[in-house]
Amino acid sequence: MTVKIKAEVSKYLIIATLEAILKNNKPYKRTYTEQRQNESKNKAEVKAIQLAVRHLNQSQELKLEIIPSSPYIKMCLQSLAKWQQSDWLTGKGKEVKHKAEWQEIYELIKNFELEVKDE
Repeated sequence: MTVKIKAEVSKYLIIATLEAILKNNKPYKRTYTEQRQNESKNKAEVKAIQLAVRHLNQSQELKLEIIPSSPYIKMCLQSLAKWQQSDWLTGKGKEVKHKAEWQEIYELIKNFELEVKDE
C-alpha cells in the first residue's frame, strides 16, 4: 500500500494530510492539525510530518510518499539515513537542526520504502 503525506504550514496551523487507497479500493484521507506555536516555518513543517508519521501502522509494509512544501525539508528527508549514521551531525560536523523531531521521524519511517516528491 502507498501512503502519501503532504505537509503544510499556515499562519496559525500545522497541517498534515495522509492519503491512501485501502485494500478494498476505498480511498482513505485523514487530516491532522495542530496549533502553530512561535516557531520557524521549517520547524513547523517538520512537526507536520512528525504528526502524520505517528499515525502510520508500523506493522504494515508501506511505500511512503512525502510531499514537503520546501526544498529544505525535502533535502532533510533525503538525508535522514546519512544523519543517523553520522550520529545526527551535518557534513560540516554541526548538530542537525530539529534533531529530536528528525530522530523520531526516522525511527517511525525507517522500515518503510520512502520516496520524497516535489509538490
